[in-house]
Amino acid sequence: MSGYSDTEQYVYVLEAGRILRKIHSIPAPATQEDWEIRFNRIVWCAQKAPLFASGIVWCAQKAPLFASGIVWCAQKAPLFASGIVNGYFDDNVPMGFWRLLALYISSNTLSSVYSSIVKTFSRSIKSSM
Repeated sequence: MSGYSDTEQYVYVLEAGRILRKIHSIPAPATQEDWEIRFNRIVWCAQKAPLFASGIVWCAQKAPLFASGIVWCAQKAPLFASGIVNGYFDDNVPMGFWRLLALYISSNTLSSVYSSIVKTFSRSIKSSM
């Protein structure tokens, strides 16, 4: 999109945000497990099986969620990030979105720290054998 002005790019990204909102409005199949139940099971697994949890962290890093994508975009392409969010919410971004985004960022950060500690500890054990 480098051939377009900032204004043109922003207009296209606003529309992309509106389209994304429409995609997200499609209901999940009735057989799909409720997100809260699934998330809580993942948290429980992380507490009971830390090595399994580090695998989940790795997967999450390889397939980032919308929130993670927004953070990356804000750093690399601020017009894209602000346009997609503003388009998604019709220029009326609720405070709840920012709170939830902060929670996702915090959770991802803590998982990354934990994963780094596990990797460092594993390496130090292997090198001492």
